[in-house]
Amino acid sequence: MGVRVLDDLERHREKQRLKALIVDDDEGIRRLLKAVLELDGWEVHTAVDGDEAVAMAELYEPDAVLLDIMMPTTDGMTALRRIRESETTHDIPVMMVSALGDAQQIAEATEAGADDYMVKPVDAEGVSDRLLRMLDGLVDHEAEFGAEPRRSAELDLSD
Repeated sequence: MGVRVLDDLERHREKQRLKALIVDDDEGIRRLLKAVLELDGWEVHTAVDGDEAVAMAELYEPDAVLLDIMMPTTDGMTALRRIRESETTHDIPVMMVSALGDAQQIAEATEAGADDYMVKPVDAEGVSDRLLRMLDGLVDHEAEFGAEPRRSAELDLSD
């Protein structure tokens, strides 16, 4: 397991402030998710498209990214692939968010390197818990999506 993932989990366990990057072209969704996560103690940055997402992920190195799939200019799948290709950001856990929850799109996101997938409308109050579960590797991807998470083999949560 990478040092970055271990550091992120230790910070989470010690209740230090985690950083999230929310990427969505819908301002209302960005504002709602930002407000909810900030109330839960997260430091939150936002981006409006895939190009900005990649740049901000490089700049801020967030602990988790919530990445919408369907956006103008550069879509979320392209941004995810670019995040995975970067040496700086390749280990950042990414949760894809989309109005489409069909098996093909979920499989494509998983193959591209997504750690989790959430279907809109998003349960805003449950987002923080879902991100923390993603960081701890506790999302049951087989039951929810029929696929294993990208990091399942990398996470060792033993004390």
